[in-house]
Formats: sequence, structure tokens, C-alpha cells
Amino acid sequence: MEQKKFFLGSRYALHLGELQRWHRLRVTCFRCRHEASVDLEKLRPWFREHTLLRDLEKKFICSACGNSVYNVIRVARLARD
Repeated sequence: MEQKKFFLGSRYALHLGELQRWHRLRVTCFRCRHEASVDLEKLRPWFREHTLLRDLEKKFICSACGNSVYNVIRVARLARD
């Protein structure tokens, strides 16, 4: 069964602690438009629950071109039955 994704509101208002297991993070590189998924469970030990997603954007480095500026995080939630 195919899962539909719904994108949430502004990343500027979301904290890492507000995301649940059904949320998915996608990071897009500003320079080359490469996209990658980020595992929330791997982020949690490194960042506090009150960390804003906009602050995390500065931490990601593109694995394709090495860019680390203006990368964008999108949060999607998988449809739940």
C-alpha cells in the first residue's frame, strides 16, 4: 500500500521534540538540489528537544557537492490509517 505524504507548516515554528515517529525529514541542497532523508532517531542524541528545525539547517552538509549554506529542511508526515 502506497503511503501519501503531507507537508507540515513552517520549519521556523517546529522544534525537534515536536516531531513523532511518523514524521520524515528531507533536506534539499541549495546549490545542487540534491535531496536526502534524515533519520530523526539519529538526530535526537545530538540535539536537544527544543532545537528549532531552522537551526538544524545550518548543520547539514550536502553529500553530493559539499554545500553547507541555505540548505532547506522539509517535514513530511506519513498518512496514518
